[in-house]
Amino acid sequence: MSTWTEYGVVLDDWDNIAPAANRHTAYTYDRAPGRLVVARDVKSTALLRSEAQHYRPQAAAVGAHRQRPRRDRRTAARPRRRARPHPSGAGTGRRLEPEEPMSRFTPPIRRINSGRGHRYVDANGLTVPGVTTILKALPKDALINWAAETTAEAALNRWDELSALPPADRLKTLKRARYDALDTASNRGTQVHKLAEKLIHGESVSIPPGLDRGYVDSYVRFLDEWDVDPVLFEAVVFSHTYGWAGTLDLIAKLPDKGVCLLDIKTSRSGIFGETALQLAGYRYADQYMADDGPHDMLEVDWTGAIHVTATHYSLVPLEVGEDQLRALRYVQQVGQVVADFRDLIGEPLEPPSESKYRLVEEAS
Repeated sequence: MSTWTEYGVVLDDWDNIAPAANRHTAYTYDRAPGRLVVARDVKSTALLRSEAQHYRPQAAAVGAHRQRPRRDRRTAARPRRRARPHPSGAGTGRRLEPEEPMSRFTPPIRRINSGRGHRYVDANGLTVPGVTTILKALPKDALINWAAETTAEAALNRWDELSALPPADRLKTLKRARYDALDTASNRGTQVHKLAEKLIHGESVSIPPGLDRGYVDSYVRFLDEWDVDPVLFEAVVFSHTYGWAGTLDLIAKLPDKGVCLLDIKTSRSGIFGETALQLAGYRYADQYMADDGPHDMLEVDWTGAIHVTATHYSLVPLEVGEDQLRALRYVQQVGQVVADFRDLIGEPLEPPSESKYRLVEEAS
């Protein structure tokens, strides 16, 4: 009979373990290297843990598994544990999938606009996470640098204005500088999106005060030079499979590209890689909402972003496939972990007895 050990804990022979494990279809056994590994979509069992666990054969006499040998702590080295596989699957020849969520949302899902923002709710009034909200869990190193630069620019460009203010008001004004810049950029993006919707349907537009007409000229050149044939614009999409919603900017037919999923960006900094994850949330949604109700999400052939500035536009390809969908799902789970952090902290404990300790200062 062979015995099997996991880091010093000897188990019964494999012939007794295998039937119980196989009943749960959770594990596969490779006799050559002597290891027990978790299959791809496993559910934890009472027999073994759901993490991948490696086992090695150990020659042992009958009954050796009943008593763990003692180890001389002064001379014997602690057995080294094998590293657990990385969530990406690195080094294992396979990739572990993020946990499949069970959507708790009931269709239909609606977008509710409120002030300068919006949110998504299901038929029971539950808030459905938006794709861009999920992406806030990503680190924003570039945004930190941008905030510092924006504050410094405000200090230089508004020097005379700040000099006339009391110190407390100067500090308040500088703290607000980055938010004022964000509001300006957000308003510009909103205005360009509204004008784009009219332009793409052939309507005439008037440029609102404060918006550089160069943005409109750039977008019109994009429509003209690429002979854009719109299919969907500003459509709400939702995924019951993954539990999110969002509003895509544009699905259109472009020459030699087929049906394209496109996002419009008006920031000075250009296109960031996280836009690919944003479009993955839209591309792999289950349905989109139209005036006559929900429809199955359209298949798209090409994905990209339109970077519109006051002087030009750029049509930038983006890789949006199953790898980006998987990455978005990981970000979604990280965001949930962060949101639940406070639930991990309990109330401070009361001591079982009152301390009698007193600090006495002795005279020198």
